[in-house]
Amino acid sequence: MFKYPFTTFKHLFSIPTSNNYIMSSTARIITRQRSTTTTTTPIIVNSPVVKKKTTNIKNNKIKNKKVEEGGEDLLKAPIEKKGFKPLDSKKRCFWISLTKDEEYIHYHDNEWGKENRDSQRLFEKICLEAQQAGLSWITVLKKRQNYRDSFYNFDPKLIVDNITPEVIENSLMKNTGLIRNRLKLQAIVDNARAYLKMRDQDKIEFSTFIWSFVNNKSSIGQRVTGDTSVQGSRPLTRNEVSDAMSVALKKKGFKFIGTTTLYAFMQSVGIINDHCKDCEFNPINQKKNI
Repeated sequence: MFKYPFTTFKHLFSIPTSNNYIMSSTARIITRQRSTTTTTTPIIVNSPVVKKKTTNIKNNKIKNKKVEEGGEDLLKAPIEKKGFKPLDSKKRCFWISLTKDEEYIHYHDNEWGKENRDSQRLFEKICLEAQQAGLSWITVLKKRQNYRDSFYNFDPKLIVDNITPEVIENSLMKNTGLIRNRLKLQAIVDNARAYLKMRDQDKIEFSTFIWSFVNNKSSIGQRVTGDTSVQGSRPLTRNEVSDAMSVALKKKGFKFIGTTTLYAFMQSVGIINDHCKDCEFNPINQKKNI
């Protein structure tokens, strides 16, 4: 059982570039290297995939740099390190409670974990989750409006009709407001094409397809036992539903939709409610206060 001593918070949010600490871009484990051996002591934190890396301390290099598709790395919220005072007195999830970033707090309070059944908005979210792979969610959130502007507000038809490989190469790859990864940008076009095929040929609405994996009902996320934090044990990073959804979407032609990415997607659109129990913005608590 690992606890979160307050003295380690600075390491959770601002990882030194030295080889004493390493963190997979999509990992949910921060590992402290205590020697030149591969023996490690993991500090488990509440943030969605586990990716193991080995560090060559002698040469100061990190091996195995391949990045897995990952979900929202929620704990990478910017925080005030000295004299921190919360933005307000509201009780929020642990991962957002140590930041003053108003955009991130607004996302937690008004979007994350709220049920979303609009097909185009679900399409947008699944594409943005794919852009996040290997990065923190706050990075994508800060660029979200740029993506909406560049990809026609995530209208699949307009994307397919207008975003060509030449547009990606000559325009989007030069846009500093986007994550300039050619494969990720092309994945949005591929996903738009798969979306249209599902809708126009298979006659299946995207929202209906997504919610069918949970029988059209949201559920409370399960927690990993034996692991404690300030506000309860950490959530899962994948489950059987995200596994099945990943397989099904890949068969339909979607890209960058690994199981961990899709679990984070399900958390964000309210298919799974992973708000902390005492969070004021937990849908269950909000219903009680009505």
